[in-house]
Amino acid sequence: MSTPPTTVLDRYVGLADRVVTDPAILETELANIFAPDATVDIAGTPVTGFPAILGFYRRFITMFADSRHLWQTTVDPDGTLRAEWAASFRTPDGRLGVVAGVETAELDEGGLIVSLVNTYTVPPSVRR
Repeated sequence: MSTPPTTVLDRYVGLADRVVTDPAILETELANIFAPDATVDIAGTPVTGFPAILGFYRRFITMFADSRHLWQTTVDPDGTLRAEWAASFRTPDGRLGVVAGVETAELDEGGLIVSLVNTYTVPPSVRR
């Protein structure tokens, strides 16, 4: 079982598993996680602004039929959130894969993410 969602970053990582099977929650859930002018950088591909972030995640989730994440979140002394995570997933054509990484999030005064950077520690790999 994953870490209970206690920070905005926990809610974000936990959303990854739910949104694959219920894409409609992107519309409501992401607005409660990201500031309107946030930047998301997944493995060196940054997108800025809520409409671009929403579009990115709409495309991103089409690569998965199912996923399961485990993670641990810590808070740095400067308030930056850091989640080390690992996931297994199934692609729409039935192949299985694994991936792991570190998410780093900076928050605004209202507690929303203004900067999210993901660095893969285990790049996505799929069983052939």
